Amino acid sequence: MIMKPKIVDPQLSFTGSLTVIRPSEVKKLVQHHMAQPTWDVYDVHQYHTNGNGWYGIGYNWWIAFDGTIYEGRGWHVGAHCRGYNETTLGIGYQGDFTKQQMTNAQLKAGIALNNWLISQLPGVSVRDIVGHKDLVRTICPGDHFRMKELKDSISAPTAVSKQPADIPSVTPATTTSIVDYLKSINVDASFRHRKQLAQYHGVRNYRGTAAQNIELLNKIRNGRTAVYHKGDMQTPSVVDYLKSINQDSSFPHRQQLAKAFGITNYQGTAAQNQQLLKQLRGR
Repeated sequence: MIMKPKIVDPQLSFTGSLTVIRPSEVKKLVQHHMAQPTWDVYDVHQYHTNGNGWYGIGYNWWIAFDGTIYEGRGWHVGAHCRGYNETTLGIGYQGDFTKQQMTNAQLKAGIALNNWLISQLPGVSVRDIVGHKDLVRTICPGDHFRMKELKDSISAPTAVSKQPADIPSVTPATTTSIVDYLKSINVDASFRHRKQLAQYHGVRNYRGTAAQNIELLNKIRNGRTAVYHKGDMQTPSVVDYLKSINQDSSFPHRQQLAKAFGITNYQGTAAQNQQLLKQLRGR
């Protein structure tokens, strides 16, 4: 049985909903470098979001110089290899391997990650580990990417290891990601909606940083809300209160807020609206 390597969740915030990719859909594992000598996972995420206009980092996983493996898009369709994103998983490595050497720690982590992924993917073997340049016209992942060493170190698949594993389940009680938590309770996880939730919960100047996401997750999960005094504190109407703080007061948005605050089966009744109003005011 091939063990799953340690994968760090960097608490990245995506600007839109990602599409799940099933193990049975994956045909290749594509290796990349960022072609930038210093950028870490957060720099890449910011560039892919603001520079490329994507939902966030395009790689499914990211390996730093020190061998730390970070989750990017994970088991969702990536944005790393045009024309192949729906049938591949992309692994990005820190550095520019046209000029820099791939570190021993990165090689070791790449072996561990690719080895584990092969054990989870019924249609993939070591021969399906490829460089970005093997699929499209590019020099990525660079001449100093240690592809032969990586592939030579991958364990031969066994009948046990090739049994496909589905995407790990996420539950509200176990996830450490605010995006996954909101999705698990069927609430809009977009940045725009998280920013609104942050405002309601007293998380100031929300920009989607890891620290802010953790703070917001803890407050939503534990039912702790901060008082937000800028709204109309006298109105008995949740609709009027939302309008007073320049927020969407439509029923679909109130339904989303109700879910986030733990108000089940929201139908917009007087009692539910009063409960929601109290939550929004932090009372």
